Parts: sequence; C-alpha cells; structure tokens
Amino acid sequence: MDRKEIFDTILKNRILILCCAMLIFGALFGICVLKILPETVCKNLFLFLSQKNENFINLFLNGFCFPATVLTAIYLSGFGLFGRFTALSALFINGVFYAFENGINYMFFGIGFFTKSMVTYFTSTLFIGFMLIIMAENAFYSSRLLSIIVEYNNAEKPHFKAKNLNIKYFTFTIVFALFSAFSAYISVILQKIL
Repeated sequence: MDRKEIFDTILKNRILILCCAMLIFGALFGICVLKILPETVCKNLFLFLSQKNENFINLFLNGFCFPATVLTAIYLSGFGLFGRFTALSALFINGVFYAFENGINYMFFGIGFFTKSMVTYFTSTLFIGFMLIIMAENAFYSSRLLSIIVEYNNAEKPHFKAKNLNIKYFTFTIVFALFSAFSAYISVILQKIL
C-alpha cells in the first residue's frame, strides 16, 4: 500500500477515526482526572461502585443501562442540527465513565479485579464500544445530512436516513441486552467458581 492509498483510506474513514479518538480521549481524560482526585474522593466513589449486589439481574442492569443511555443520546443526536457534537460528546462521556469505573475498582481491588474486568471486556464492553462508535458515525452523517437538507430545502432523503438510524438503534439495543445478559451470566458463573 502506498502513501496515497493510506491517505485516501484515512480520509474516507475520517468520521469513524474521529469517533474512535473521542472514545479513547474520554478514557484518557478519565484516567488523568482519577490520578489527581484526592484519596478520600476515590474511596467514596469505590464505596458507591461496590454497593451493588452481584446477582444476575444487578449485573445485567449495570452492564446494560449506561451504554443504552449513551446509545439513546447518540441516536437522538442524529435528528438534530448539532448532533455531530452531541454524538462525539456522548462517546467522550462514555470513555470517561468507563475509565472512572474500572480505574477506581482496580485501585482498590488490585489484580483481583483484573480477571473480572477482562471477562466483562471480552464478553460485552469491546462489542458495545464498537457499536457505540458505529452508531455515532451514523448519527454524525445523519445530522450532517439534516443540516444540508435544511440549508437547501430538500426534504426527500432524511426519511430514508432516519429509517436506517431507527433500525440500527433498535437492533443495537437488542444486541446490547444480549451482550449484557451473556456477560452477567459469565460473571455469575465465575463468582461461583472463584
């Protein structure tokens, strides 16, 4: 592959790369903020995060609710003129939350948290993050198309784009629920074994 092909590939996928970068920057920002927080604040956050009961329903809800909220925010941003910024902000906030939750747990549980987090990472977090990025990319394009349509008064194409966004939203919500249920089931089994 020569430089021109690499540059063309990057240019063609620039929105996808921007969405990935926002998620990563959010996680890095969360880690940096976590490092400067006083220890008492970190302990209080840890107490708050560790209060959850580790049964299947609670694990499922903990794994599903926040990503589904972020997905809904990204979905709704596709119908607004400023949705590009809202979708990227939602990815950034998701990255911050992920870094905070895992950083605090690792800070106090140490290596014991590593096994549990890897199971969750490979059974749900990785796939959910990927789908959030795909949804943000679609919402970004939908919002941009909406602003072009408003500018040029062309009302034919947004219905088609809205239909695609709706289908992806409902499909991704179902997939989120399945991944969260699978992750919760694996975590419950590991708790019984370990």
